[in-house]
Amino acid sequence: MNEDLIILNSYLTELGVPPHIESLNDRIRVQKAIYLAQVAGADLGYDYNWYLRGPYSPELANDYYKLSEAIFLKKIPTDTEQKVGPKLKDTYTVILRSMAPLVTAPTTFSAKQEDWLELVASLHFLETKKSLNLEDARKIIEEQKPHLVKYVDLAQTKLRESKLLP
Repeated sequence: MNEDLIILNSYLTELGVPPHIESLNDRIRVQKAIYLAQVAGADLGYDYNWYLRGPYSPELANDYYKLSEAIFLKKIPTDTEQKVGPKLKDTYTVILRSMAPLVTAPTTFSAKQEDWLELVASLHFLETKKSLNLEDARKIIEEQKPHLVKYVDLAQTKLRESKLLP
């Protein structure tokens, strides 16, 4: 049993994000949720770069394909009450559970959860990793994700409430 994959599965469970990766939307949801968990302090060690749909980690992509296969082959338990294998540190569990208001799209957001996660993760990445101000970040989002630009202020408010932006 691969301990790293068990931990990844536990992260996703705590975040309320299924480990399914059948569709592009599934993979976006996993990528962005883990990115946000890491910047909140529950670091798994994945490095992210800017890609078409925002922050992207090739290493995480490799691991979630392995995780999907391990779940399919029943090598990793899928229930939240894992009896064997590594457990999350209590501090990480607290961090991941505190992310629920950020991972869940607000009721005023009319698109899908993966769109919300893409917006929030992208805005965070642009403002912190690329050191852009809000207006420059908004321009990039408008160019690359025009369907999400009207929610930039909402995303920034949620990032501040989660203490991921000053």
